[in-house]
Amino acid sequence: VYKLRALSLDRFLSLGTLTLDECDGIDTIPAGGTIKKLCIGGCYGLYTLPTQSSLLKLQLKDCPRLSVVSSMPELDTLEIFKCPKLTAVGFMPKLQTSNIQHCRNLITIDSMHD
Repeated sequence: VYKLRALSLDRFLSLGTLTLDECDGIDTIPAGGTIKKLCIGGCYGLYTLPTQSSLLKLQLKDCPRLSVVSSMPELDTLEIFKCPKLTAVGFMPKLQTSNIQHCRNLITIDSMHD
């Protein structure tokens, strides 16, 4: 798995949950697909997470280069741990539960509720 460099989520039409662990070659997760739950841990190359329109649950852990988590229109659960370069979290109007820890450079969290 360490050599994985790219994903094409729109090819996985029935995939509900995706877990990526220690995939250092991944620098972004492309928008698209129908994934409902995304868990990413120890992906040291990941620097941005674009909008995932179908995502309901997102967990990010130990992604030291991650700087931006884009808006997620359907997201209801957000967990982010140990992402020291994270500076911005986008708009998440349906968010019900969030837990963000050890993200010392986080500056902007867009309004999470209307």
